[in-house]
Amino acid sequence: MTQEILDFSRGVSVTNFEEVEIGEILDNVIMFIEKDFIKKKIKIEKDVAYDGKFTLDPDKITRVFYNIAGNAADAMPKGGNFKIRTYKSDVKDRVLGLNLGADDYLPKPFAFSELLARIRSLMRRAGGEKSNELTLEDLTVNIATRKVTRAGKKIMRQVVGEV
Repeated sequence: MTQEILDFSRGVSVTNFEEVEIGEILDNVIMFIEKDFIKKKIKIEKDVAYDGKFTLDPDKITRVFYNIAGNAADAMPKGGNFKIRTYKSDVKDRVLGLNLGADDYLPKPFAFSELLARIRSLMRRAGGEKSNELTLEDLTVNIATRKVTRAGKKIMRQVVGEV
């Protein structure tokens, strides 16, 4: 992960595309987070209406799901429901998903910058912290300035194009 953050700060990104079943990835994520969610009194609900094959980087999408799950758990300190739903991208399917309780819907293919903007929007609605910094232990990445520090010491600063 550290290498990915450093690569991101340099404007370099390596993606390993594979054809995968999204339901299988979700099952693995749920298996990993389930015990922690039970302890936090968070019920997981999975509804995979579309379980077709996608061409994507399975490691990166798995980390996206872990990140979303972790943020959701942090936003529910007293417990709650964590819903994961997949639908096709037809208008009727998007409307159905939103009517069934989805907060948002991102049709594929999508731009990564749009995904980030939607995540920020959801965080604002949830009263999440308004910060440009992502922190893991003593590693901090400022996504606005692309500055990376470890234990407060600058590792690298590389300005590249828009995220």
